[in-house]
Amino acid sequence: MQDLPEDLLADTAFANKLLAIAIGWNKEIEALTRLDKDAPTSSAALEVNFWAEMDGALAHLEELLKSDGVGTVSCGACCPCR
Repeated sequence: MQDLPEDLLADTAFANKLLAIAIGWNKEIEALTRLDKDAPTSSAALEVNFWAEMDGALAHLEELLKSDGVGTVSCGACCPCR
């Protein structure tokens, strides 16, 4: 965040937009972690469907991580920025 211009750091609309983006990412990740399967009673078709859904959810999450906003809001303390 130290790379952002001072006017953006003081802009509440910009901060609110970043917050909304972060909340959206959080909801996407929560939805991904809620994917569930009933392994003991699942058929092969259900197993394939589960992994297809998981693959789609992970692909969507990967696209979110590649978006321009990720590098902007990343602090760099816990993970490297792009």
